[in-house]
Amino acid sequence: MSVRFLEKISVSRSRFFLVGVLCIGFTVLYALNAGQDVNFDQRNYHFYDAYAFLNGRHAVDVTAAGVHSFLNPLPYVIDFLLAQHFSPVVTSAIISAVQGLNLLLVFVLCERMLVSASAGTRFLLALAATLMAASSPTYLAELGTTFSDAATSILVLGGVVLLVHVPAGVRGSGAWQTAFGGFLVGAAAALKLTNAIFALAVVPMVLLGPKWRNRYISILLLACGGVGGALLFGGAWHFQLWQTYGNPTFPFYNQIFASPEFPLENIRDHRWQVDGLWQAIYGPLQMAFGVQSTNELDFRDARYLLLGLVILGALTAYGVRRGSAAKVDTVADIDRIRERLMLGRLGAFFIVAGGLWTVLFYIQRYALPLELIAGPLIVALIWQSSTSLILNWRVPVAVSLVCALVLVFWNETYSWGRVPFQDAWYELPDVPEFNGPAAYLVVDKAEPISWLFTELDPESRIYRLGSLPIEKGGTFDRKIREGLASPPGGIVRLVTVEGTNEEGDLALHRYGLSKKACRHVRTTFETLNVCTLIDRTSAGVAVENGIEVGKKMLFADGLNGQLLKDGWSRQESWGVWTEADTATITLDTGGIESPLSGLAIHFQPFFGPGMEDQTLRVLINGKRVASWELIRISLPQYCCEMIVPLPDAVEPGQEIEVEFEIAKPTSPKSLGLSKDDRPLGIGLIDMTILAESLCPSMQELTSSSECTPIRSNN
Repeated sequence: MSVRFLEKISVSRSRFFLVGVLCIGFTVLYALNAGQDVNFDQRNYHFYDAYAFLNGRHAVDVTAAGVHSFLNPLPYVIDFLLAQHFSPVVTSAIISAVQGLNLLLVFVLCERMLVSASAGTRFLLALAATLMAASSPTYLAELGTTFSDAATSILVLGGVVLLVHVPAGVRGSGAWQTAFGGFLVGAAAALKLTNAIFALAVVPMVLLGPKWRNRYISILLLACGGVGGALLFGGAWHFQLWQTYGNPTFPFYNQIFASPEFPLENIRDHRWQVDGLWQAIYGPLQMAFGVQSTNELDFRDARYLLLGLVILGALTAYGVRRGSAAKVDTVADIDRIRERLMLGRLGAFFIVAGGLWTVLFYIQRYALPLELIAGPLIVALIWQSSTSLILNWRVPVAVSLVCALVLVFWNETYSWGRVPFQDAWYELPDVPEFNGPAAYLVVDKAEPISWLFTELDPESRIYRLGSLPIEKGGTFDRKIREGLASPPGGIVRLVTVEGTNEEGDLALHRYGLSKKACRHVRTTFETLNVCTLIDRTSAGVAVENGIEVGKKMLFADGLNGQLLKDGWSRQESWGVWTEADTATITLDTGGIESPLSGLAIHFQPFFGPGMEDQTLRVLINGKRVASWELIRISLPQYCCEMIVPLPDAVEPGQEIEVEFEIAKPTSPKSLGLSKDDRPLGIGLIDMTILAESLCPSMQELTSSSECTPIRSNN
């Protein structure tokens, strides 16, 4: 008897609409109860990227949202337009309603997989899977927010639904399902690069089927659809990046594309990395009990642990079934083969995508589609176990519902930042500093203030330093200098966030500017320090490129380069790295008459993956005056400010030789970070000669220092 596998399995229209209303109603009510979304990334780049795309700001602004300025802006355009034209309540309701389609797709995915069950049983089991998906902490945390994960996951789930149920043939419905499924996951990958793991994970899905001769054609159809989706939703954007910077994913994966506008390294968040195979294995146990290794905020989710237990149960049931002589009728046998084929496809997708996520990211948000399809996997495995043991349909339904309720009551979600709903999303302070056109020089590393730029005069220009390295003479540097030479309205202002202003002076020196007047401006979220700037020459201010008591000696962009002797690398936009185990600076204090007491040294140790400490010794005129063991705190690069005393033998007017000894200089290349083979130790930012009246006690220093010296020997 010939049997056609995976013919169309319809979902009742009435059930479809009923579940759709329930899913969307739930997500909207949850989002409105949670409050207005003001998450860090929204303030940092979600709104600005959309604003820049719609208004052509990439041609005039420079890295206004840091590295995120170059992400595909399409996922954020609709959210931004909604926020511009509707209240936060209406905007959140619309966003969450769209995000509710994820749950509807989970329902369809599960119901269409259980072909051997009766219509009523399929409905109850699919509801259990949907309830499991709705208990996802990541999904709940993103409802009503501008994160793109819960929007692009709709495309991923849509592709999975089509490819799980694709018929065996490569003509008619089988062909278009394969091609369109590839199109959806290709579009998801183009809109958010981290979704590329799901585009790869659908490949084994089309390789699983009853007819080998069709698999090559299926792969071709899948690839054509995937490329089409990627080109439609990301081709123009990535081609623009390629033309402008020589890297279609700029600044990411620059170790591959080697754009001259960014160091030859691949950007990766080193906070989240799986620490070997053992951690990957017991990771589900950590998530189940709230041990955080994949997320910034606390959450608890037992779905992966539950999935592992269900897999063990299914394997046991399969072993018992193989040892039984029980028979089933031909039609039921065929239905179960079809179910196992679909379960195999979904399982293959889950395993490949989960493995890639573990190795490449290990960041919880990026695994959202896996959290959602874990429910259908659990339910399908429970159903397969029950049919193997020939159990009554009530057993798998009861077990599935109990599992769903366990997840609902056990799991704990989190919030990326919410406030009670306001009349408007953001409001620009009504102050002269933000009225009218101007050029804004913004100096900080990662403060989420790019939302502010969407509210400024459209003629204004934003030049942001600190997040991306701005190479001297490069494209960004030239654009900044041209803009500062003829600023809009003839006004240049410096914007820094209070408490993070240490690089402000460096930016001023770099572009020959000086502060004229400053004031603090309070926004909804931050206190900003806003200064009106003037040209240093017209202000009669000398460039700090020499030695003076109490005055910072900067080492960026060629400043004070004559003081650097052996052991130093090339000077960069922020300072200079050591590239040996010893590095020397010579200070000629001729002309200084006041008694000298010490040196204030501002630097950053190089900490790569796996490097937890670094030992630094300082010698003055051959005598060791300090030895520090620097402990890595939380970031790969962490600024420190230390004070070393001068030996009593050092007198005013005498030459001072400062020697740094680094115990473990390490190259980024040896750590797999980039092709940079320089043995880096510390990055020197600035140094100050202190008189007795300017030198704080060591007790005051260690209590206020960002990087505490664990051991100091004078």
